[in-house]
This record gives sequence, C-alpha cells and structure tokens, in this order.
Amino acid sequence: MPNTPKRAYPYPPCNVTPNVPYWIQQLAVSIENDVSDLTFDTGWLDLPVAAGWVVGTSGARYRRKANVTYMQMHIDAKTWGSDALVATLPTGFRPKYRVYLASSFGEKLTEIQVNPDGRITAVKANTDASKGLVTSGTWAID
Repeated sequence: MPNTPKRAYPYPPCNVTPNVPYWIQQLAVSIENDVSDLTFDTGWLDLPVAAGWVVGTSGARYRRKANVTYMQMHIDAKTWGSDALVATLPTGFRPKYRVYLASSFGEKLTEIQVNPDGRITAVKANTDASKGLVTSGTWAID
C-alpha cells in the first residue's frame, strides 16, 4: 500500500479496485495514531535521585509531552565532588545530545548536564554544605 512521504498516510494504489470504506478507515486509523503521538503526555513522574541526594520541598520530577521532555529539580543542600551523579532519566526521556542547564541555590551557580545516556550530573564540586541544586529544563526527543 503506498503512503504519503512525511506522515505515511495510506492511499489506494492506482491498479486496485477502489474499496472506499476500507481506504477511509485506513486513513482514519493513521490520522488517529498521528494525533495520539502529538498529544502524548506521561504526566509528572518522580525523578529518583542517586544515593546521597535528598529531594527538596519543591520536588524532583520529569514528564514527556509529545516529543519534548520537561524536568524540574530541587535538591537539598549538601557537598559533592566534580561530575557528581544526581539522577538518571529512563530511556524515552533522554536527549539525543548533551543538554546544559544552570542551577542556582543560595547564590551558588552550578552547571548541570543531562547526558544522552540519561545521567544528570553536577559538573563542578561543591564544598559548601548550605548549597543545593534548583534547576528546570526542556529538550526535544528525537
């Protein structure tokens, strides 16, 4: 069965006797699937943090709407080393390329990286136990 180039909507081949109800049904199913993909929403999910981190009062969560992941993260104050693992996103929520976010907590700026393997890391070490992480970001899912 031939398909349109971009959306793969089916249409009848020229050498087939037309069965209009069948082809309309096939087209309707394809459009319904396409619309479902565009309106897909997981709702907010709790982001499990790595050992040693404590989620703050504003929470740590992520969601996927269509082909975009949204993340919000508030982590309580602590110290950490360079490239510290904060959390890991599951498959289906990860960016194709590394995403860089900024975190601000108690006047402390920290770079956060969201990696294609799902690892969320705090890049620079923090020796001030009164500072934590607060960030949010979005990225496309390819």
